[in-house]
Amino acid sequence: MRGRRPPEHFATISITSLTDMVTVLLVYLLKTFATSPIEIKDPSLELPRSVCNPAPGSGAKEREGGPPPRDGCGEIQETTIVMVTGPKKGRTPRIAVNSDAIIEMDVATYRVPEQFKDPQSGGWVIIPLRDALKRAKEIKEISALRDGKPFDGKVVILADKDTPYRVLSEVLVTCGESGFADFRFAVIKPD
Repeated sequence: MRGRRPPEHFATISITSLTDMVTVLLVYLLKTFATSPIEIKDPSLELPRSVCNPAPGSGAKEREGGPPPRDGCGEIQETTIVMVTGPKKGRTPRIAVNSDAIIEMDVATYRVPEQFKDPQSGGWVIIPLRDALKRAKEIKEISALRDGKPFDGKVVILADKDTPYRVLSEVLVTCGESGFADFRFAVIKPD
C-alpha cells in the first residue's frame, strides 16, 4: 500500500434532471403528433362542424361487433377516403381518393362536368371516381383476405362545408355503385 494513492472518488451522476427533461420532451412530442385521426393538409377544405358528442362506450372498440352507437358517433377506422375540396383560395375544387386527385370540378358552378358522368345512371355516377374506387376496393379486398377478414365496404367522405348537395349525392351514389356502401362523414367535433 505504500506509494499507492488512494482511489479517487467520483461524484455520482444524478439522473433526476435528465429524467425530467426526457419526460417533458415525451409529453411535448405526444401532444404535437397526437392530432385527429384524419389529417387534412388541403387549405381549400373546411370540414363542417358537428353537434354530435359521442357517449362513453359508443366507440367501435367498446362495442366489438355489437349494435351501432346510440348517438351515431363512432370511432373512425383506417379506410378509404373520398375528399371533395372547396373553391377556396383560388384553387380549383376537386374530388380525390386517398389524396390522389381524380377529377377537377367546374370552378364557376362547383359541379362535376357532365362529360365525366355516366349517362346510363341518369348522371348520378362519376366515371373517374367509380374507376378509382373500384381500384381501391380491389386493394382492400386483397388486404382483407390477407388479414382473414371480409371486405367491409367502409368509406369516409371529407367534404367541404360548402359542397352542394347534388355533388355530395353524386359522390355517395358512385361510392355505393363501387362497393363502398358504409358511408362515414368527417366533421369537426364540438369543443
